[in-house]
Amino acid sequence: MLYTSPSQARSSSAYSVRLPNMSQLINQSSFTPNFQFNSPARSYLKTNEIKQRKLQHHSVVAKLTDIINNQHPKKIPRQSLQSVNRRTSAYCITDKTQILWDSLKVKFEHEASDQLYELLLELLKQSNHLQVEKYTLPIHTKQEFTRFKHNFILTFLMEPNLLKIIHKLEQFRQPLLNPPSLYQELRGYSTISQIVDLLYQQLLKDITLQPFLVPYPERDFKQFAIQLITNLIQSQGNSTELKIQLHQFSELHKLNHVHFTQFKILFYRILIQFSINERAIRKILKIIDSYKSSILRAKPIKNYLIENSEILPLMVVDAKNQEQQKKQIMLLLEYITNNHSRAIKKDDLLMLNINQNVCQAIISTLQSLKPNHLIMQDFTQDLRSCLSQNYTIPSRLLDKLAKKLNQVPFYATIYKEHSIDWKKLTKIEIDFISQNRTHFRKKEIQLIHKRFKITNEIFDSYIQNIQDIMGVYSQNLVSRINHYRDWIVTEKNI
Repeated sequence: MLYTSPSQARSSSAYSVRLPNMSQLINQSSFTPNFQFNSPARSYLKTNEIKQRKLQHHSVVAKLTDIINNQHPKKIPRQSLQSVNRRTSAYCITDKTQILWDSLKVKFEHEASDQLYELLLELLKQSNHLQVEKYTLPIHTKQEFTRFKHNFILTFLMEPNLLKIIHKLEQFRQPLLNPPSLYQELRGYSTISQIVDLLYQQLLKDITLQPFLVPYPERDFKQFAIQLITNLIQSQGNSTELKIQLHQFSELHKLNHVHFTQFKILFYRILIQFSINERAIRKILKIIDSYKSSILRAKPIKNYLIENSEILPLMVVDAKNQEQQKKQIMLLLEYITNNHSRAIKKDDLLMLNINQNVCQAIISTLQSLKPNHLIMQDFTQDLRSCLSQNYTIPSRLLDKLAKKLNQVPFYATIYKEHSIDWKKLTKIEIDFISQNRTHFRKKEIQLIHKRFKITNEIFDSYIQNIQDIMGVYSQNLVSRINHYRDWIVTEKNI
């Protein structure tokens, strides 16, 4: 029985409520409420207010009676009756926290524990910080962490502070899996200094970028570059100050996408020479991409979304599940517009099974705002990528393909002239296609392949070699490779 005693009263609106014992209702076919209203400060309440409160209580009891008469009594556990607000005497049948917990523990099946319940309560708090050290979780691999995270995302999907909850969950990744930081993967200050030395030498040889180095002494450039790279890879968010500086520099020297692409490819080749891990290289290139809008002096897509928050409903294509799809779109856009510290991963998006029609709805809505053509092109590439499945190709087949391509005169000449590791290049190319990577953009891929003068015949022979070597693995791969035909082939169709 829920009861608010006179001694607990904090204002003139406090009063006591006596509800009948719920267990007595099980054996009753009908129920006539015996409701008693006692106020500890009756003399201070206006007559109209007393009548209104009595009507409210009669309404609550009437609803309870209706539920009991139409459903089995056991479906309304007495423990779930919670007082939400003593001043208004509003009661709810189900407790929100209990609902979330019931939903979560079912997903964990036999793994549900008191620690999980404590974590759920911690995630519901408004604070951004999570005391990770007090939880001992049986997670040792990336796959286990991904499943663990997915269970919470599905549980909290409709919560208003979903993004904050996901960011708090990501705090577990470092202590549980201990992935190396970008600074560690670049092997610290010494290697970064050597990378900058080589970068300066290569920039001086590049006819496109060399003129921009003339006003700056070598020592000043190297100090600036080392500090810049260190800050970029250790930063948890985009540097607003750096974006402003790049925008001003670009305005002064009239930079365009050709300058940006040339620098990006040059930096990529240097990282390859230093045998930097491919995963680290991809992350660094994506961070560089986040400053592309500053170089092009164009507004980033994220700014359009912030300034036009009312366009989100226009991206929804499922009328029956509008609120759920809004949440999915919100997570999708958060993933695409944040290259620095992504709390949302591609696996998280694939788990949500987002309707593919959402992709076109988002593109159409954003295009109506008329963003920069190249910025929108990059956004579209990212969007299609994060909603597509990845394919894994066995390494033994990649080795066979690399050997066969090296025997083709056209490819062998390119490998020799440009001192390319043909085995490594083949693996990088197939990984880019099979995983639908986006660290290189359409315009960049076009510029890279333009000088090789690749014809449709050469492109078709490349596909044929893949089909011969990979067999069943080539089916999905070939359809994706054909997607890049217009980007790579330079001959014009007659």
